[in-house]
Amino acid sequence: MRSSRKAQAQQIFIYILAIVLAGLIFLYGYRAISGFLGETERVNLVNFQKELEREIRTIAPDTGTVRKVELSLPSRYEKVCFVDKYDPGTTSLPSNGVCDEAHEDYNALMCDAWESYTQNVMLEPWADIKIKTPDLEIPPEDELNSLCVEPINGRITLRVEGLGKKARVSEWQ
Repeated sequence: MRSSRKAQAQQIFIYILAIVLAGLIFLYGYRAISGFLGETERVNLVNFQKELEREIRTIAPDTGTVRKVELSLPSRYEKVCFVDKYDPGTTSLPSNGVCDEAHEDYNALMCDAWESYTQNVMLEPWADIKIKTPDLEIPPEDELNSLCVEPINGRITLRVEGLGKKARVSEWQ
């Protein structure tokens, strides 16, 4: 009878060890997959940034050239806002939708990034990557000096017009 109890105790220990080991394997797998997904999103975001900067840099010198630009965006982002840059040496800032509390595009983080002149292209929800394209301009008829575009099926479609030194960005109609 004694050896039977000892064998049962050993079996329980083996079962507990197997459950703990399986739990650790599942935890490791979950963390690995989450890390891969996070890195994939970051790579897609960097691709978005590089493609946008390349398109603007390419079109800006060709005065009068208009091009339809389609950009892929990671699925978690609901909006991309473009804000005209300003001269930080001036005392008054032009108004824009991301800084106007009464406007639907108001976002305190975006406003702060624009006012500190660290970004002029921002994503909602907030992205860690900073996108600043100096050759960007919003159409002059837009009194808010900003343009926010919502992606459709993970893509935004822009109208980019070359102005010689800058590129005017608007939503493709």
